[in-house]
Amino acid sequence: MMVSDVFQMHPTGHFLHWKDTADTGLLSWKQEPRQLFRGIESGNIRLQPFFQPLCTPHPAPSTTSNLISLQPFIQKLLPLDATNGMSIQSPSKTFRQVCTSLVVAPPHLRAINSPAWIFFWSLSLTMIQRNVIYRFINKCIPHLSLLHRIFPDQHTTDTCVVCSSASDTLDHFLFRCPPKALVWQGIIFEFLWPTVTIDDICHSILSFNFYNIRYSQQPLVPSHLIVMITMANIWRAHYRLIFNQKAFEITAVLNNIRLDINKMIDEDQVHNMI
Repeated sequence: MMVSDVFQMHPTGHFLHWKDTADTGLLSWKQEPRQLFRGIESGNIRLQPFFQPLCTPHPAPSTTSNLISLQPFIQKLLPLDATNGMSIQSPSKTFRQVCTSLVVAPPHLRAINSPAWIFFWSLSLTMIQRNVIYRFINKCIPHLSLLHRIFPDQHTTDTCVVCSSASDTLDHFLFRCPPKALVWQGIIFEFLWPTVTIDDICHSILSFNFYNIRYSQQPLVPSHLIVMITMANIWRAHYRLIFNQKAFEITAVLNNIRLDINKMIDEDQVHNMI
């Protein structure tokens, strides 16, 4: 099996990506792992040359044949029974559990417990609303500080395109940029408790603990949904500026947030009537 059997080079981006699943060249590789291992052992499936040192015992005796054995490599892929050293059958769930047990989640993910994640996935959110929250928690918002560090040729500066006065960091992108902070102030005074701060909102999102911002002046919509709707509208307004050159207007963003909140109320009322 060659890399080119499964991957192809992007014509302009200069990176490898999976082939289209409809590509007929992939049909021959839709096999179970067991069949793949058997194919490697029999020689019907060949790996790239850099696997060869892993498959040849070292040091090799002088009487060893020049033929390369893939058996050591295959044995390392298969779990062994500690009592008899024989390969054992292992379900995919066990394999996933072993893999996840070897990875320590970063602190910003460990701060959110399992019930909080279950709560998040149970919410009736749009794709954009859920996407923004998930990206913010995982620190993968494409803010200019990140893009400038990774692609300095394409993004020559990390200055915020909305305010043009500060570096566009993760917090700045959604909260600290002055026009966006004014949006948050408007939402806080109109829908939340006036003493709530942007720091309170950030902490609530990063921990999924909304106790400190639990009060909502709109009894039909809880505070955490108001926050998520606001984040999604700030995201949309930001990228309308980037892709459509439509100015970030505070009044327009606030109006869109009100529309989304009213839409959610109407949808909930319809569901209750059904």
